[in-house]
Amino acid sequence: MQTEKKNLEGLGGWLILVGISLFVSPIRLWIEITQIYQEMKSNGSWELIMSGEADMHYPGIKALILGEIAINSVQIIACIVLIILFFMKKKLFPIVFIAAAAFNVIFLFVDSVVASSIMPDEFFAEEESGKEIARSFMYLAIWGTYMLVSKRVKATFIH
Repeated sequence: MQTEKKNLEGLGGWLILVGISLFVSPIRLWIEITQIYQEMKSNGSWELIMSGEADMHYPGIKALILGEIAINSVQIIACIVLIILFFMKKKLFPIVFIAAAAFNVIFLFVDSVVASSIMPDEFFAEEESGKEIARSFMYLAIWGTYMLVSKRVKATFIH
């Protein structure tokens, strides 16, 4: 029994994929954010939104954009915290991991609903949003379950 537990300790097995996703997620999020906001700046919509002029046509758009920036920034910080917890093998890691993944699903859903209510005629990304929500939900379902039932997770995150 002790030998089996010893074999399961450490950042191996499926946890390698979790570790890779922890590094890929903030990089992917950062790239997506910068692409979106660079496009907004280059086509002039950023200035319209931040000046408040866009609120005449789309009430709440400025709050939506600023809220997205704030929450995306928090998600990047959460990824960094998760990386630290992961490599320090902290007992808190599985709980924070599941909470962050669940928060992401909720945020994507709420963001999609709010964006479509602010811009009902302009909101063209419903299919894209649906795919992203489904992808995030599957990530939560698969890896959240793994965090809860895996013997390796229980043997690794003990500090």
